[in-house]
Amino acid sequence: MVAISLLNVSVQLSSPRWVSGRALAAFQAVIAGGLAGGAWLWGQIGQQIDVATAIQIAGVVMLGSIFLGYLLPLPVSAAIEAGPPPGSDPVVKLDITGRSGPVVIEVEYAVAPEDARRFYDVMRQVKRSRERNGAFDVSLARDMADPSVWVERFHYPTWNDYLRARDRPTAEDRAIRDRATEFQVDKCEPRVRRMLERPFGSVRWRDEAPDHGRRLPDLPVSPPGNS
Repeated sequence: MVAISLLNVSVQLSSPRWVSGRALAAFQAVIAGGLAGGAWLWGQIGQQIDVATAIQIAGVVMLGSIFLGYLLPLPVSAAIEAGPPPGSDPVVKLDITGRSGPVVIEVEYAVAPEDARRFYDVMRQVKRSRERNGAFDVSLARDMADPSVWVERFHYPTWNDYLRARDRPTAEDRAIRDRATEFQVDKCEPRVRRMLERPFGSVRWRDEAPDHGRRLPDLPVSPPGNS
């Protein structure tokens, strides 16, 4: 019971606040599965030998598991969250709501060509950080006309998803992104573009057209030559 209580506290401290509930749920599921599997395993051992010997073996295994702490240590620091600084809210001049989307984010970096390989290696870690906080379709492109220009591009389903993701990074995530920013040749912040994606066919072509989601009437087929 002491071990389970300590592990429970460790999970809460090492998980970001926004995902701590899911982390605890996974922890409880593993604990329940371990108890059920252990009961079956030691029951089988007790049937093969005697119960007293099975309990002694279980005690030795329990003492031996202490050495797992040296092989698989728990994190010594908590997952400190590091959201955006005050006053850094994105500028929005479109009439959008929290459900507007998909949202496309582009971050433009200016990196010296001799630092390209090291910058790419850091951006692989940035990609994992973005995806861990809810982004999808994360990609990295390099300008063929200007090799110093790199563009990171990723998506969020809605504007609300993007705003929530801005509050999710931990101090470790922020440190990884700062490492990428350090490659800027002018030491300025990368240029960020926030765009509302408008796939073809998703916008009504005139005000009196039916709303998206309603079945459109069958359009007449135009005879050849009237295209």
